[in-house]
Amino acid sequence: MDKTALEEVANERTHQDEKWGGPNHDDYHSAADWITFLSVYLGKAAWGATWDVTFKMDLSKFKANMRKIAALGVAAMEWCDRQEASKDGDKEQN
Repeated sequence: MDKTALEEVANERTHQDEKWGGPNHDDYHSAADWITFLSVYLGKAAWGATWDVTFKMDLSKFKANMRKIAALGVAAMEWCDRQEASKDGDKEQN
């Protein structure tokens, strides 16, 4: 059975967390870092979307980059949520 796109993104997020250490690692990044990470993979996707002489694109490489971009976007959103929760916790302590 084929995986859905969302399942592929979820699997990629799991892979990223296993590779990099999850929130303990991610929380050391800034918004500018997340933009940089996404830009790198957007650049790879743009480069991979070039056409050969038969006008066929390597869709598997393009899709792999899109999966990484989507998973990085989710990681950035999760980071935002933790940043907001941390701010809310600071307010409650005061």
